[in-house]
Amino acid sequence: MILSRRHKFIFFHIPKAAGQSVANALMPFAAGPVQRMLSPLLPYRQQLKIYTKLHERTGLRTVAQPFKDHVRIDEVVDKLGQEIFDDLFSFTFVRNPWDRLFSTYSYTLSNPRHWNHSFAKSLVDFSAFAEWHCGRGNIPFQSEFVFNRSGQKLVKYVGRFETIEDSFQEICEQVGIECQLPRFNTSRNTHSYREAFTPQTRDLVHRTYAKDIEAFGYVF
Repeated sequence: MILSRRHKFIFFHIPKAAGQSVANALMPFAAGPVQRMLSPLLPYRQQLKIYTKLHERTGLRTVAQPFKDHVRIDEVVDKLGQEIFDDLFSFTFVRNPWDRLFSTYSYTLSNPRHWNHSFAKSLVDFSAFAEWHCGRGNIPFQSEFVFNRSGQKLVKYVGRFETIEDSFQEICEQVGIECQLPRFNTSRNTHSYREAFTPQTRDLVHRTYAKDIEAFGYVF
């Protein structure tokens, strides 16, 4: 998550929805003095990873970025207060759940440093990964970054991964900044995600992510 009090925006980073690229582009407009001083030696992308690990392990929060990388909207509103939150331009990006899951698998499989790489590599194929993922509980719903516990939509702008370049430029115009969108953590697959799904895994994801599919109107 990226918070800029100077430009009055807050970005909710949903995993595997181009969040690394967006966060890195926005950090120069949200960084504090220490973060800017360190940036020539420690790029913002690496700083964000370090801040998140420190927050998760110690509970410490930096002044400039007081939240961990992936944080649900209820937690942010609870800590900032509704009035302060409402005064910020809040936005995020969502992604087709079928495409997002296959991207997660592809990235995990291709990145030896990923915490789940060995397990993903041990599985027979993507279908086995999808069955494990959908059956493990604690599903990371994208809608939890957009809607509060009562089902009220609090994020002002919900962009789509599928049209991210155009949406990102609209966001920049809204908050009054100029920057380009880099690309990080892209999966290496070159074929459509649809080719990876069987009818069974397609329906499994539909049942598992029905909440997101309904909220954002996605189809396979």
